[in-house]
Amino acid sequence: MSRTPLDEALALIDLMLVTGDRSLCWPWPHGKDSNGYGRVYGGQVLVSHLVLEQDGRPRPTAPGDHALHSCDNPPCFNPAHLSWGTNKRNAGEREERGLGGGDKRRGERNGRAKLTDAQRQAIRDEHVPGYGNSKALMQKYGISQPTFNRVLRGK
Repeated sequence: MSRTPLDEALALIDLMLVTGDRSLCWPWPHGKDSNGYGRVYGGQVLVSHLVLEQDGRPRPTAPGDHALHSCDNPPCFNPAHLSWGTNKRNAGEREERGLGGGDKRRGERNGRAKLTDAQRQAIRDEHVPGYGNSKALMQKYGISQPTFNRVLRGK
């Protein structure tokens, strides 16, 4: 009998609970959602929730509780980095760590950033309005027109 994706996920979680180094992040090696969180079973099950349950911490009965990452690394499924909590607690911890509002991380702190803060400043310094060097700068830094325009506007 073949194993389901959920069986595979539980087997990996059980293996890591026994052999994994709890001081390190354990990045989920399989399916992830658009925010980088591990998902199983057609995206219906969050890996971090499975991990907490497998680690003997059943899901709270309070509505709205979900798994929080103390490491701020969405694909991490190390139970030492996970705890149950509310959106309010999650937002407060993010603010305490200076991470702002989730995916609203600006500049280099956003994992999807195409440019470093230094590159953004260099583009603003090198751009001469009306001189016609916009295309050359976009090619030099490998960015699109909309990204270039956002850099010039300081966004």
